[in-house]
Amino acid sequence: MDKVKKAALICAVGAAAILNLIYSLYHVSDEQKFYRYSSQAMYHEGFYEEGRYPDLFLRVLVRDKKVVVPRKIKTYDMYSSYGRDEEEGNPFDKNYLIENDYIRYFQSYAGEFKTDTSLPQMDETAELFRDSGEFTSLGIANDLLRYSFPLNHEEVQQARGFWYYWYYHHFADKEPDRPESYPQIFVCMDGISEADTLAALWDENENLYLMAEDKCLR
Repeated sequence: MDKVKKAALICAVGAAAILNLIYSLYHVSDEQKFYRYSSQAMYHEGFYEEGRYPDLFLRVLVRDKKVVVPRKIKTYDMYSSYGRDEEEGNPFDKNYLIENDYIRYFQSYAGEFKTDTSLPQMDETAELFRDSGEFTSLGIANDLLRYSFPLNHEEVQQARGFWYYWYYHHFADKEPDRPESYPQIFVCMDGISEADTLAALWDENENLYLMAEDKCLR
């Protein structure tokens, strides 16, 4: 390549780099919001108003508290689809994720963790709390659930990221224009900051209800 071609190539690359930089400066706010280091935290106050990253709010909320859940973890060999991976359609029991994902989440991130099987179970939770008017929605739970697979250490393929992504992406895609059809994270704010122990309950659609323990025992 002669000097003229080299110079032309260098100029073209330089021009492309400059144009890309100019574009990025004008449009970076459309891609990613930035926050001042003095006010940045794991859960930024603006996220609540926008219904974004509710799982980060939970991380901050429960890290110094005891969280009580109504059931123990069931391993995959306790479900009907265990050992049937070679069958047509590779059957999968979605209850494996529905029943256990929140348990693994709080077991990993709460300051303390406890199981109390006397608390309301999944089939009771929605009826008890859905229309109580005491809960605030923090947003949808799909990302929390979809990316919780690293908390599952079972040595089965259904514990891997592909299965989590497949199930929760498929679930969310059923009605993408209706956010209310996604699993939601609901928090009863009354007394939750002062409470030492919180109860984490969820229904059969994976709507999570988090509250001070005494709220679900009254």
